[in-house]
Amino acid sequence: MIDEQKVREVLKLILDPELKKSLLDLGMIRDVCVKKDRVSLTLALTTVKCPKKDAIVAEIKRVLMALPGIAGVDVELTTLNREELHSLFPKHPLVGLDKVRHVLAVASGKGGVGKTTIAVNVALALARKGNRVGLLDADVYGPSIPIMLAIDDSPEWENQMILPIEKFGLRIMSLGMLTAEGQSIVWRGPLVSRAIKQLLGEVMWGDLDYLGLWISLLEPEILPSRSLNPFPPLPSLW
Repeated sequence: MIDEQKVREVLKLILDPELKKSLLDLGMIRDVCVKKDRVSLTLALTTVKCPKKDAIVAEIKRVLMALPGIAGVDVELTTLNREELHSLFPKHPLVGLDKVRHVLAVASGKGGVGKTTIAVNVALALARKGNRVGLLDADVYGPSIPIMLAIDDSPEWENQMILPIEKFGLRIMSLGMLTAEGQSIVWRGPLVSRAIKQLLGEVMWGDLDYLGLWISLLEPEILPSRSLNPFPPLPSLW
């Protein structure tokens, strides 16, 4: 007879590949049922588009099939609800935004539509009007603002806060400044959201009239709109 306690013990050893915590402890492996020589369970993913779901399912089946007496493993897929996602990724105060008056987000669910051009030109136009302007390139899949603005420098740190690069009268930060050239990033929606919020809150933006936030390829979890102040009507730029 299959020992259900042993089943749970081996499942507890399977870690989320990004959070590095037990899937069982996170509540992502649930409804474990042992019946005769088969084990069935439910795997709750952070997003239906999880790029690592096949690898996770394969690992679950591998460790369980290694136990004596198990002839088969059935894994049903579902997703975490909003409350469960919030418990995995709790909100943190966005300290870096405490002196930012307004935030303007430029976003699209499609690539190649001119988001970078719009974000950079609006930021520069606002700066030419005498405003203090920051620009955050939060496209984790292909940050291009450092290329457009010819920025090769890496940001420095001060008191555990990132100092943005200053150029053309803008305070600029991009994920492209924090990764090696050519390095690709494969993250799920909630982790992207957390990375964006960390950049918003852990960059020393200082006193800003406007912070331009550029996001690409949105999933519902990515845009951290609840963390941002509503953006009022823009003044005439030209």
